[in-house]
Amino acid sequence: MTRTPLKSRSPRGKIIKAIEDLLRVELKQERGDICEIHNRKCAKIGMMHILNKRRYPRIRFNKFNIILAGWFCSHYYTHQDPDDPRAIYTMKRIKELRGSDYKEKLLILDKTAPRLTMVYLTNYLAALKKAE
Repeated sequence: MTRTPLKSRSPRGKIIKAIEDLLRVELKQERGDICEIHNRKCAKIGMMHILNKRRYPRIRFNKFNIILAGWFCSHYYTHQDPDDPRAIYTMKRIKELRGSDYKEKLLILDKTAPRLTMVYLTNYLAALKKAE
């Protein structure tokens, strides 16, 4: 059986990936390399968006919308089964970390944030690289 080659990323996709990589490093420096949900080291720590990055692209890179979470202890269950006790606990912790009105704040940020045009993405990437 032969594998189908992966599609190459578009120029926009490459910039988004570079921004996410730099943002992940910056968040780990600020918050520590731990799962914010469980306050401990996990096997695979990643960025979990509180409000979906596909549905709310304007706040994709907003730090208030991002939690560093372990994939297998929090993130996976939140996406796969919102009724799972682990997902319920994750949402409860997000409320504790961000405040009970976190969703309203994020929705306001989404309405006021700029569109992620190529010019915006290029400038944002340059600013992140400069801050390194």
